[in-house]
Amino acid sequence: MNFGFVILHYRTYEMTVRCVSSILKLFSSDNLHIAVVDNASPDGSGKRLQEHFSDKSQVEVILNHENLGFARGNNAGYDFLIQHYDLDFVIVMNNDVIIEQSDFLQKIAEKYQETPFSVLGPDIYSTSRKVHQNPFSLSVISEEELTLKAQYYHEIMEHPGFMYLEESLRYFFINIKPVYLFVHALSNLARRILGKYSAEDEMQKKAERDHQEQLKTLWQKYQEDVVLFGACYIFSRDFIRKRPYCFYPETFMYFEEQILGYECQRDHLKVVYDPALQVLHFEDVSTRQSLKTGYQRFLFKSREMEKSCNLLLSLMRKDKEAIPPHS
Repeated sequence: MNFGFVILHYRTYEMTVRCVSSILKLFSSDNLHIAVVDNASPDGSGKRLQEHFSDKSQVEVILNHENLGFARGNNAGYDFLIQHYDLDFVIVMNNDVIIEQSDFLQKIAEKYQETPFSVLGPDIYSTSRKVHQNPFSLSVISEEELTLKAQYYHEIMEHPGFMYLEESLRYFFINIKPVYLFVHALSNLARRILGKYSAEDEMQKKAERDHQEQLKTLWQKYQEDVVLFGACYIFSRDFIRKRPYCFYPETFMYFEEQILGYECQRDHLKVVYDPALQVLHFEDVSTRQSLKTGYQRFLFKSREMEKSCNLLLSLMRKDKEAIPPHS
């Protein structure tokens, strides 16, 4: 079995070195090919990576001339690997993901023999938040839910200061229920004054909170046809034969999980989550490097989420229009 890895890099030199070195240390080099994609890091760390791994024939460092974002950056590495090597599996993972499981590749091959899949997701444990991040969702988001989500992020961009304060207070007091409920009621009052209160929006938020609570225990169970978290994907030869790219190339960052989940559902590609495979996630290292303040990260995520939600909405509607009417 031949395995390829795609590691997207932006500025965090030490983290990428640690990630790639852990792969090289853990697995045999005979059937291993690693594409490190530098997304035009302004600190020159891409060239430093080329020098660092210059004696490792199984590592290729690709230097992008511009920051292509998450989807197109990873697609560049995915395309390089499938054009140059005959691979059975391509593992696309963040540079802040570390594999410590010595039989990780063996279990991938065993799982494919047992249950042929297009996309496989491991148990992803966030070391900072102490949570298991897979599965991301039990089902692909509906067009109605997506419309509400796009509206919510649009609302954030209209009143970013107020919305950042609201989100920060809710997060800070989330474990102090009386204070949390008071902040929640106060924010709803303020939204009414601003003319931004929506009962539908409130219902959606509650549904999302309930869904997240449900997911907290489901990471322990094998699942099929779920939406996988974006920090680590394992694509099989079934997927590689059918897809020239791994992620929908129109987004810059965020919501790739739901878009990939939708495309797999539409194209009848089998998606599997298996907790027998495990990785560690040191979360948002690159974003924190480039955007220093919480407010900057909040604005960046909200802006990109609004764009990505609208892109998925457009894709859903375009696909719906392409379906021929029943005779």
